[in-house]
This record gives sequence, structure tokens and C-alpha cells, in this order.
Amino acid sequence: MNVRYEMHIAEKEALAQYIVEHILVNNSTITLDSGTTMVAIAKKILASSLELTVITSSFAVAEVLSRTANIDLYLAGGRLNHIKEAFIDQNSIDFISTMSSDLYLLSCDGIDVKKGVTIGAPEEVAIKAKMAENAKKTICVVDGSKIGRVKLKEIFPIETIQQLVTTSSADKTHIAAIEAAGLPVTLVAETPSEA
Repeated sequence: MNVRYEMHIAEKEALAQYIVEHILVNNSTITLDSGTTMVAIAKKILASSLELTVITSSFAVAEVLSRTANIDLYLAGGRLNHIKEAFIDQNSIDFISTMSSDLYLLSCDGIDVKKGVTIGAPEEVAIKAKMAENAKKTICVVDGSKIGRVKLKEIFPIETIQQLVTTSSADKTHIAAIEAAGLPVTLVAETPSEA
């Protein structure tokens, strides 16, 4: 099993619950990124009564959402990146280029006011940028460990996204700087005791 699934479990669960209860709108079209937080969101969607059209390049997300008829699922194909459990090659980008959505739920490895939204795998930049370009709204959904972190490659500046949803464990100084730059931030409690 991928060790990323074992990291920040409570935070990912809390984020997924928040997204399903407060962000997703029945009968809308969403683009779900790849990553373990997106898989957690897919599991919460599966457990809900939401009816959605979902576009994804994530094999892991598609595997979860394929278990319900409530989801009209579009999976970008191409060559599978086994580490990312996603299709991120040019074939996938070409497919995503033909699709539009109401909302893109973005995952990344770091978000910083000066360095923007960053990723450790440069090969993912093009597909993430295309997903954001083809969505009416982009929300970055990451656990608190990603706030203030800068990874290898910038995907785009924070001005490209319309909202950040993260957990209350995020560094408060970095959150204040992100909010001062004009990006709305929603902090989600990681455990019921924090609610």
C-alpha cells in the first residue's frame, strides 16, 4: 500500500467530510485531482446521496466512484503513473482539454504566498494547470502540513485559485499571509473535539 494513505488520516477525513457537506452541489460537474485527499473525498461522495458528473485523471478516485450509479464518471486515459495512481501524460492532458467543470478540487504538495501552488513532480504541472483552466472555480484542498511548504515546481500563483480549504493544524503565520494576499481560507477542525 502507498504510505501516503497512512499520513494525516484524520485531517484528510475531516477535509473530505467538509467538502461533501459544504462545497459540493448536487447535479454539478466537478474535476477531482489525484492524491490521497482526493481519494478520501471520493469515498465521502460514495457514502453520500450526491449525484455528480466527475472528471478525473486519478485511477484511484475512479475506482472508488465507479461503485455507484449516482456518479457520471469521466476518466482521462493514457499511461498510468503507478506512484501517483493517475494518468498524467499528454493523452490525459488532451482529454482534459476537451472537458469543462463547475469546480476543480486541486491537490498539491505546497502552498506559499510568494512561491504559489507547488508540486514535487514536475510532470503533473501541465494537467493540473489544464484542469484549473477548464473549471469555473478552483479550490485547493490540502492538509495543514502543506501550508507554507514550497516544493520543486510551481503549478501557478495563488491568485489562480479562488479558495483554500485546509486543516486547523496549518501554520497560523502562513495562513495570515495567504489571507492578506486576498485568498479566502477555510480552516477545518481535524477531530470532533476541535469542532
